[in-house]
Amino acid sequence: MPSMPTDLQAALYCEPLPEQYVRCTLCPHDCKIAPDGRGACGVRVNHEGQLFTRVRNRMVSAEVDPIEKKPLFHFLPGSTEHSIATVGCNLRCRFCQNWVISQWPKLWKLVDRGEDTSSAVREHPASEWCAETEPPEACWGIGTQVVPSELVAEAKRTGCRSIAYTYTEPTIFFELALSTARLASAAGLDNIFVTNGFISRDPLREIGPYLGAANIDLKSFRDRYYKRLCGARLEPVLAAIREYKKLGVWVELTTVLIPGLNDDEGELRDIAHFIRFELGEDVPWHISRFFPAYKDGTLAGTPASFPAAGEEDRIGGGPARCVSGKCADGRRSREYYLPRLWNGRSPSMETHGGGKPDSSWPLPGLRQFIKGRWPIGRLRGTAHSSWPSRTSDYPVLIHGF
Repeated sequence: MPSMPTDLQAALYCEPLPEQYVRCTLCPHDCKIAPDGRGACGVRVNHEGQLFTRVRNRMVSAEVDPIEKKPLFHFLPGSTEHSIATVGCNLRCRFCQNWVISQWPKLWKLVDRGEDTSSAVREHPASEWCAETEPPEACWGIGTQVVPSELVAEAKRTGCRSIAYTYTEPTIFFELALSTARLASAAGLDNIFVTNGFISRDPLREIGPYLGAANIDLKSFRDRYYKRLCGARLEPVLAAIREYKKLGVWVELTTVLIPGLNDDEGELRDIAHFIRFELGEDVPWHISRFFPAYKDGTLAGTPASFPAAGEEDRIGGGPARCVSGKCADGRRSREYYLPRLWNGRSPSMETHGGGKPDSSWPLPGLRQFIKGRWPIGRLRGTAHSSWPSRTSDYPVLIHGF
């Protein structure tokens, strides 16, 4: 019997099975893990019939970021947040920008691809699972050993208003995130998830009361996309998004547009319809450019000209706010607010970095302006009168393209 690795700590959300198998219930994969095996995330380990995590106290990345980088445009604007991450992710997106740390722990042969595994895991091509060899036991000390109280103290020391669990996937370092979020809330800090949304209901309900905001990747509105490109399923993501809203967490969504894969008009309209009629018109939708990376390094990136003339109608016709971003060439981001009447008043404003929107333009989700500044660059109220009149029923925000 292999000796127990020294870095293992007890994991939450699991149930014992016969013959020392264990089922992890943290995310919708519901992995059935054999003795000495790991789940689809690569960081949750079955040792002698008990589930452990290898990332409860190991942080691989920590940065102080502007909150707009998450991106969150309607939650504590102008503030900074303390971003933390561990290695690992429960998805295997072919186009992952942070694949060096998100996919680091995984090895395809360690994951149960049998009938008891979720269909998303079984249907994801075996050749697309991480090809790296099993990390040597000595390498599992990757990252900095941390305790939650130190993370909270560092966030306070650096003047951050919140802690963001980001870069990889906070679901898979749930134990660290939960412990830290509790302490952060008690210390007057907000907590933010930047997440793929692939989390089960019970753990989300446990950590939900401590979360102020979440930016959730809605990668596509097609299940086949999730299965083939990400090793996941669509419906659990939609269910989690609905649950975040129900729990009172401020939600903003992000979709990376990959030409030819998820950018057709029908799919964009489906996402817009979902946001408008199931979540509400106050939910911002960030449209993000795709830059070739990882296993999809040969695909074409999203054209810088997107959205082209006339395309705003198909994007903005559903949700209240559509934001497009991720600028590779360092250009200053910019936003355009299409005209709409609020309380009988037409928002017509043009402010710059030191300015502040006029009170006639209420922005849902904003708690306060930090030090009185509006950080997202130049705002315009009536910049595109030539756009389709139908679009003007809903404000559309565009930056970085």
